Amino acid sequence: MRRVRNLSSRSIPGERTQGPQILPDGRTVLFTLAHGDWTDAQVVVQSLDTSERRVLIEGGIDARYLPTGHLVYALAGNLLAVPFDHWTRHRAAGIAAI
Repeated sequence: MRRVRNLSSRSIPGERTQGPQILPDGRTVLFTLAHGDWTDAQVVVQSLDTSERRVLIEGGIDARYLPTGHLVYALAGNLLAVPFDHWTRHRAAGIAAI
């Protein structure tokens, strides 16, 4: 089992992280990132090997990867889902309310 030691190893002052989830590849972590207020948060993936980050969703919080290949997350009081390929770390079009 791989441990995430510090998501903020490349953080800036005031940056906060929440809810990390290791993706099935074992090399990527999904989490919520905020630079101040949580209303301006982002859903982000970060490589555990290189620390490279990619913003997936602006304004989203509490994302979780599902085995169906979807991300579910909260945005403005709504629960949403979007297709996501954890191998390429890219989300697809087609956001749906749940």
